[in-house]
Amino acid sequence: MKTKDFLKTIILLVLLTFLSLIFPFFSAFIYLIWPIPLVLYIVKYGTGEAVPLVALAAVANGLVVGIFFGVANGIIMGVYSILSFGLIGFFLGSGLEEKFSPFWTLILTIVAVIISNLAMGLSLPYILGFSHQDLLTGMRAYLDGTGLFPQYDILLDQFLYLVKTLLPSLLLVTSAIHGILIYYITIWYLRKRGIDLHQYKPFSTWRFPRWWVSLALVLLILARTYLQYSSPGGVSEQARIVIINLMILFFFLLFLQGFAVVVNWLGRRNTNFPLVIFVSALFFFNIFFIYLLMFLGFIDMWFNLRRNQKA
Repeated sequence: MKTKDFLKTIILLVLLTFLSLIFPFFSAFIYLIWPIPLVLYIVKYGTGEAVPLVALAAVANGLVVGIFFGVANGIIMGVYSILSFGLIGFFLGSGLEEKFSPFWTLILTIVAVIISNLAMGLSLPYILGFSHQDLLTGMRAYLDGTGLFPQYDILLDQFLYLVKTLLPSLLLVTSAIHGILIYYITIWYLRKRGIDLHQYKPFSTWRFPRWWVSLALVLLILARTYLQYSSPGGVSEQARIVIINLMILFFFLLFLQGFAVVVNWLGRRNTNFPLVIFVSALFFFNIFFIYLLMFLGFIDMWFNLRRNQKA
């Protein structure tokens, strides 16, 4: 039975990889469920064989992708397999197998996603054999050749500066979103399989300390305003980067609380699953609704819109 499950887990992981390549539109969803087979195996049999399982799955992924898409892509997929579902699944599965509290298992999952994203970002240039500067040089050469964007140099420099400035908070925010989704989807699936697991409180009941979040945002805004007008040169580059990234993280907490209000509202109305997916996509990919959720989260912090309501 154990050997059968070992081979079955590898086949499932390879199948998910192949589906993500054949249907790129579903790759974001597959990323969220990719660690599930590994987590299920760890919960059933422990962490003892998790490392060889991940290694063999990475080799199998590399071979399959290498056969259909070339050796270079196969090598990349092998490394990606270890740093993505291998790392995240091992952390989440180990937290469950070691009986960590639901809260710390959730935190462990988010940390795993952060480490995974960092590792991929730092290792890919070495695997692919080019630096980020080479990529920019190629992009500039392409835009020069097309002649469609005469002012592209200014726009590209501004875009790169913005990404560089916001990279710390963007990494934490995207990793937190992925980690939260992976945790809840995995726990939901394992409990459907009859495995007795304690889940962290439902997302629809999430709320953050209103005083700390509100006070932090006010202090950050005041600090930026004070430094802007009190210093001869305005806010220093380092201080500006720190302040703006901290502000994004605290606004993200408002966003999460606002989204929890929406999930609570949908849950109380027994909304069907496709509508929940549509509403979620609407809120995540439309900047107007992102601002609306942050405002909703702030209102809920202070006026408790979910008072006496059950998710």
